[in-house]
Amino acid sequence: MAAVVASLLIFAWLTDAAPAELRIEIQAWQVPDAGDAPVPFAEGRFWLVHLSPGEDVPSDFAHASQSQAQNATGGSAPAAGGLIALYWRDPHRGCTVPWRPDFEFWGLVGLFRNACHGETYSKAGLRIFGPAPRSLDTMEVCVNSDGSIIVFPNRITLGGPDNASRAVRYDGGL
Repeated sequence: MAAVVASLLIFAWLTDAAPAELRIEIQAWQVPDAGDAPVPFAEGRFWLVHLSPGEDVPSDFAHASQSQAQNATGGSAPAAGGLIALYWRDPHRGCTVPWRPDFEFWGLVGLFRNACHGETYSKAGLRIFGPAPRSLDTMEVCVNSDGSIIVFPNRITLGGPDNASRAVRYDGGL
């Protein structure tokens, strides 16, 4: 009986404690170059993407479903480029969404594609097809003066048409 009470007290004590702030430190040599393929970081469950200036779903992207194209682009201006950390779980059913460098979809090549339900996302994590309610979620990224970065997986912003504008400028510490 004492063990049960002790277990319950320990459980109650642990659940009242604030969760620890998770910080993933990434060295400059681990950061992909602008335009390169996204790099997965299993410890934080995210993809690190280094967008080139203007790299995003083109504003004139058009396909069979005009409403999905409008949702995907959000009518936004081309992105300035930079680093973005994308949560690798799909917001629809939580499946892991892999990067598919050779996957072509309506003229775009190199996309995130969920094999479970067909959700397709641009390199900036913008939803361009599928039943997901929104784009891939993003995580806060901080750039250090030496070119290393810190990603905060606990600081998540829900995905939206402004994903590419959330990219943080990165010059490699130069």
